[in-house]
Amino acid sequence: MLTALAERGDAFVATGLQRLRPGPNGCLYVTGCGDGFFAAVACQAFAESLGLDWRPISALDMVLSARRLTPADRVIAISMSGNVDRTVEAASAVQAAGVPLVALVNSADGGRLGALAVARMSLEIDDIAPFLCGTASYSATLLALMALAAGAAGGRESPRIDHVPGALRAAL
Repeated sequence: MLTALAERGDAFVATGLQRLRPGPNGCLYVTGCGDGFFAAVACQAFAESLGLDWRPISALDMVLSARRLTPADRVIAISMSGNVDRTVEAASAVQAAGVPLVALVNSADGGRLGALAVARMSLEIDDIAPFLCGTASYSATLLALMALAAGAAGGRESPRIDHVPGALRAAL
C-alpha cells in the first residue's frame, strides 16, 4: 500500500510546490482531527528540517483562529472521508479568510472538504472498515504529508518509503 502511494509521490510534491508554498513570513498550517492531526504533529520535525514553518493545529483551534491567517499562509486539511464536521468547519473558516487550502483525503470525491479546497489529494487506499483508522491509513497520511511538505519547501523529489519509519520513530 505504501509502495503504491510512493509511486504517486511526485503528484503530491507537485501539489505542494504549486499550492502550498507559503509566501514571505507565511506558515503552513496542517489541520484535522484524530489521526490526521497526529500525523501532522509527527511530520513537523521533517517539515522543519526542510525550512518550513509547519504548524499542526486541531480543527477546532483552526475554526477559532482562521481570522488571524495571512495571505502568505497556506493550509492542509486532513479528513479521510472528507466529511468530518469539525474539519469541514475549519476548511470553511480558512476559505472565508481567503487562504489557499489543500484537502488530504481518502475518498474519490473528497466529500465536503474536497469541495472547499483549491486542490484535493487522495491517498486512494482501501479501508478495512468504514471509519476504521489504523496503521495503514496513518502511515499513508504521514508519507503524503512528507511529500506535500517537500513540495511546499521547494523540493522536487518525493520522500522515499524508508523516510516514514524514521519520522514515526522521531514522533515517538
